[in-house]
Amino acid sequence: MSQAIEETASPSTAVAQSRAALTRSLIGGLVTSVPVLVVGLLILNFAPTYYTYLALGAFVNLIVVVGLQVFMGNSNIANLGHSAFVGLGAYGVAILSTPLAMKKLSIPHAPFGFATLQLDPVSSALIALIMVGIVAAVSGKVISRLSGVAATIVSLALLIIVHSVFLNWTNLFKGNQAFFGIPKVVGLPWMMVFSVVVIVLARLFKDSRWGLQLRASAQSPQAAAALGIDARRLRLMSWVLSALICGLAGVLYAYFAGTISPKLFYFQ
Repeated sequence: MSQAIEETASPSTAVAQSRAALTRSLIGGLVTSVPVLVVGLLILNFAPTYYTYLALGAFVNLIVVVGLQVFMGNSNIANLGHSAFVGLGAYGVAILSTPLAMKKLSIPHAPFGFATLQLDPVSSALIALIMVGIVAAVSGKVISRLSGVAATIVSLALLIIVHSVFLNWTNLFKGNQAFFGIPKVVGLPWMMVFSVVVIVLARLFKDSRWGLQLRASAQSPQAAAALGIDARRLRLMSWVLSALICGLAGVLYAYFAGTISPKLFYFQ
């Protein structure tokens, strides 16, 4: 019996248990993704073009919902600001990747030299997501210190602020006018791949030590604090991850639609 206890407490056993848990989470995420792949493959092979376009929009919504779950589902805090990160991701790639000839028509007076800058779609997406991550980290410093209705109101305020920037910084975002000319480089196969990656990532976070501790702190903040769980750090972590996933949804939407406008990233 003493040998069994020693084996249970040994570092090698703990590592093995951790790997087993990781494998279970990975398999669970992949199993959850199976219906997404089945539907996507059916549409890709049998549906007409119009339904393919509808499926692309549905997959974007799926990614946004999964992004919301990462924060809301684990922290039990309602988030109304997710559309801001979707919009930041979409406008980020629009500003960086739109061909120069189209920029002369859409944003000829863009500041910081953006009117004469054109990057490839991959670099544009990475920079846009970095920008989303920075905004999420800054806003998350506030969100993570709040809970309940107060945090929800702040997330709503973030959405209103970002939307106001989209509307009023016309030299960069074109205001109410549509931003057109974005390269259409994402089709249904890539959308399916990213959907699976996001679902698996959300499952891994949910089943991780951080996800478990975050859910525990949401259920009983006092007990979690007594056990030394840093709820603020965990909320910030899930907020940034959630924002990056929503930002990715915006990037993918811009790359398949080719045209965006501020009204797409507001309450509607």
